[in-house]
Amino acid sequence: MGQFLKAIGWFAVSVVTQVAAYMTGGVVAAAVFVYEHYSGKNIPMDAVIFGVAAFFVVACFLAWKKEFDGRNELQERLNKAITHDAAGSHTTLSVALYHIDRNGIRTHRLGVKNDGSVVAINVKVSLLDISPRPSEIEMFRNDFPYRVVKDDATWSRFHSTIPKEYVDINPHEKEPFRIAVSYPWQDGFLIKDLDTKKNGDSYGLYTAQGKEWLLMYEITSGNAPPISLSFTAIADSQGLIISRKS
Repeated sequence: MGQFLKAIGWFAVSVVTQVAAYMTGGVVAAAVFVYEHYSGKNIPMDAVIFGVAAFFVVACFLAWKKEFDGRNELQERLNKAITHDAAGSHTTLSVALYHIDRNGIRTHRLGVKNDGSVVAINVKVSLLDISPRPSEIEMFRNDFPYRVVKDDATWSRFHSTIPKEYVDINPHEKEPFRIAVSYPWQDGFLIKDLDTKKNGDSYGLYTAQGKEWLLMYEITSGNAPPISLSFTAIADSQGLIISRKS
């Protein structure tokens, strides 16, 4: 209510100011002066009333136009500022897949690199699905999607879930994510660390040699376009090979 009354007050002051300006100065006042000086007559009352009414209408229009133009100018400046900020905070991501062998265990990593000049915020890697879906004999829980953890993440024996925080990546730097750990088991291989919703040592995906899996991932960020990508995973006598699907 207070803001409404203030707006009415502003409008009234603006209109009165405009009417007074027309009646006391400018071309109109000069015309009245010349008419009365050379004719020796006063302006008729009807003409005065009509003139005041006309001035009032024009003053109302100009007061509205001033406010309208001011709001348009402010909105245009705001739009430009938003566009500039959006362009200035945008970045792009790229990915690289690699693995490290140590003591018979192969760690498969996904390096997410920030190719832009600003910090990539809230980067998140998710395992969306596996095809074909693992069966019970392959021991994996199909509770998709799963968050992919940073390479340095560890499970705690006292907690059932692994920390899965959003990651910020500085310009031109790379953050490694651990997408899987594999090692020989029975006559095939066991793929661990895919399931991040339970204790990481409790669930894995058993794969026989020669069987091929399709792993589907998505990478999202608060200021970079999302990336969808798929990897093929197949085990042979040399170990589990994960490669990007073309």
